[in-house]
Amino acid sequence: SVAFLIALIIGYSFQTIGAVASEQDYNIRRVKADVGADISVQPTLTANASDMAKTIEGVSGVASVTLEYSLSGTVPSQYYSRQIWAVDPEKWLSTAYYEDEWFSGNDATTAFQEMKTNNRTIILERNLANSLDKKIGDSVTLTIEGSTMQLIIVGFFGPEVTQQYYIQPYEYFGGAFWSYVPTGLYESLSLSWYPSVRVLVKLEPSADGKSIATEIWTLDDVSRVRSVAEELETYQSNLLLTGSLNIQRIGVVFSILAASVATGLATLVSLQERKREASIMNARGLSFKQLVTMFLAENLAVVVFSAVLGVVVGLIVVRGNVAASNATLSYSLVTHRIVFPPDAIILLSTCLILVFASAIIPLILLTMRYTSKIERIVRL
Repeated sequence: SVAFLIALIIGYSFQTIGAVASEQDYNIRRVKADVGADISVQPTLTANASDMAKTIEGVSGVASVTLEYSLSGTVPSQYYSRQIWAVDPEKWLSTAYYEDEWFSGNDATTAFQEMKTNNRTIILERNLANSLDKKIGDSVTLTIEGSTMQLIIVGFFGPEVTQQYYIQPYEYFGGAFWSYVPTGLYESLSLSWYPSVRVLVKLEPSADGKSIATEIWTLDDVSRVRSVAEELETYQSNLLLTGSLNIQRIGVVFSILAASVATGLATLVSLQERKREASIMNARGLSFKQLVTMFLAENLAVVVFSAVLGVVVGLIVVRGNVAASNATLSYSLVTHRIVFPPDAIILLSTCLILVFASAIIPLILLTMRYTSKIERIVRL
């Protein structure tokens, strides 16, 4: 019964805390991916974007700034246009938010380094590359407003869309994701229009994102400002979104306390039943230390086995929940993952410590009581 109780509670704790931590991690990363960096700014006029970037770069607390130009292009045999971002290969890596898993073929650093040395390169959207049967080092023909060029593929971007989602609506809307080209390529084009642009801002670790976003709003020609700090605060203050997670966290705390009390009571009952055995062994010469060692070896074998079983089962359930959640995400760069941040590790460590303490402390106290009682009888 003790083994079942411990395994059940520890498994539930890992399952619940892992699910809560995974959901929180997903929401934070999703907001960062949507914003694109710590702060993103939409200027009113594209022509003033460079001057605005220089002004923002001078704001206290800003670490780096870069521009992203939104273009659209077509490739042979593909009727619908595809979204393309023209970026500075050097500044984009140090400013924008991205995850290594978004890039394939080459890692992000290698791909952008090659883009830095050659303006006629492209990080091609992965599903478009699959439909064209393109590999790293191949060339792809790209047309942007009448300008047709051959670009060398240095990497792929985005997850692979499964076949069941690929045709509808993926193909009809020109793809769910985008490609990257260097700004040098964009500057070489003779466009008759100004593309939309956004300014990505990376902050210093100690900077206040809300106050800097407010300061950027006061600049001229600012159409929109998005801040990760503000959007996360809005999310965390929404009880409809975070209430269930907080309730699960509280439930884990109560289950840990219940498991500790139950384990302690079970240990007390077990030792009470072995009171006569402990007294006889002590009277025959076993010391207090030997008695404690014997009882600990017996009890901890069960506790350790139950704890390991609970941890393994809990992690298996967390992995299953993460896989099930990701199965419902058909067009998302950000996916759920198994994470245990410091606060989750502290809570789970507390659970394990309390369970072991509730099995060890009553054992030591009762053994001490038995040996003391026998010593008093012997002296009398």
